[in-house]
Amino acid sequence: MTVSLARTADGAPDYFIAAVEDITARGQMEESLRLAQNVAQTHSHQLEAVFESIADGMYVYDRDGKLIQTNTAAQAINPQTTDQQYLTTPFEERINSLELRDAHGQPLAVDDLPIRRVLRGETLRGERAMDTIMRQPNGHDLLLNTTGAPVRDAQGTAQGAVIVTRDVTERRRLECQTQEALTALAAIAESLVAPPADEAALRPTEGDAATQTATADGLFPAREVAHHLVELTIRMLGCARGSIVTVDARTDLLRPVVVVGLAAEEEQRWRAATAQTRLRNYLTPRLTRRLRAGETLVLDARRPPMDKLLHPYGVRALLMLPMRLGERLVGCLALDYGGAEHEPTPEELTLAGAAARLAALVVEREQLLREREEALANALALREANRRMDEFLGIASHELRTPLTILKANLQLAQRQAQRLTTETTQHNTEHAELRAQVKRLALLLERSAAASGR
Repeated sequence: MTVSLARTADGAPDYFIAAVEDITARGQMEESLRLAQNVAQTHSHQLEAVFESIADGMYVYDRDGKLIQTNTAAQAINPQTTDQQYLTTPFEERINSLELRDAHGQPLAVDDLPIRRVLRGETLRGERAMDTIMRQPNGHDLLLNTTGAPVRDAQGTAQGAVIVTRDVTERRRLECQTQEALTALAAIAESLVAPPADEAALRPTEGDAATQTATADGLFPAREVAHHLVELTIRMLGCARGSIVTVDARTDLLRPVVVVGLAAEEEQRWRAATAQTRLRNYLTPRLTRRLRAGETLVLDARRPPMDKLLHPYGVRALLMLPMRLGERLVGCLALDYGGAEHEPTPEELTLAGAAARLAALVVEREQLLREREEALANALALREANRRMDEFLGIASHELRTPLTILKANLQLAQRQAQRLTTETTQHNTEHAELRAQVKRLALLLERSAAASGR
């Protein structure tokens, strides 16, 4: 700073004015710097908040693959990222500990890892995003959908990378289950509308009626279809057990159809107990009316009367879904969660309701096929009885025709002899005239009877 001894118009030295201006400029610069620091700090906090609020795991790497920052979601996916010793481990050793594989379970080479590809300058997003399987320290596998982009300097050179991973394990599991459920439900629905596998076996043919009925019994394996349907339902809903029973409209008696989730001995006991039970033994009149009206019942199995009926199975939460055709109750689909407390979601109730409607169709088709088989068997039995009667009459006619012919011939011979006897008899044998007349009348009577029998 140059100090001048000159004075201004008001008498102030020039050096004083310069000093004041210098101090003012410095204050303005410091204020601007302070404001800039505040703005930068605010932006930093905002970015930190955004970084932490993202539900996906975020990893920031330098150009050498060193992990320099992660968010809370990333630490939940890989808890080792909070361990300083893990962070100082060489890259390849650290990656190998995760046992990274592709979506098909095949090991990934180091150069094919998402971080390596991004550090080479690739951007992974959309169709280029990668699905990888990572082994957690607890031994569980996670399916991760990974995206990423390089961090470039002013010259466009990659100086680091940002990797984003999303845990899609549960979503993919649900997608697979949903696809499996749709495929299975479509197959069951198709089997309901398809004709029996061997339509010809249901047509009446010559042969024993019992044999035809036994053949027809295998045409529509309703129990097998129902078993598959219950298996699918309990797998989708995470239930412990499931069963289907039908309800007789007249007697209210239950008929066991299928149960899934019980051992063989327990199933036998369940069938024996269910076959002797009426619907009103399980439910109060109010609950029965609700079930018949088409309402799904979410019940606490620890309350009477089900506490005694279901005690051997340790059931707590129970679903009873009506199987209805129109307004008619044909059965029930029962699902339970064992000893666990569970409040079914609306989605679960919708799926279970769809399964109950399909189960009603399975049961109804089985009944219709059984009635059809019985009708065909009765028609076949009637046809067989008529055929045997015709055969008997034919045999009887044949067997009777021969002796009647012989009898008729002998009668004709006897008649001729009686005629000749009458002709040769003279008045000298008047004592035998009456006897000969009687023989002639008897021969004529027998001839008429034989002729009538022959017809």
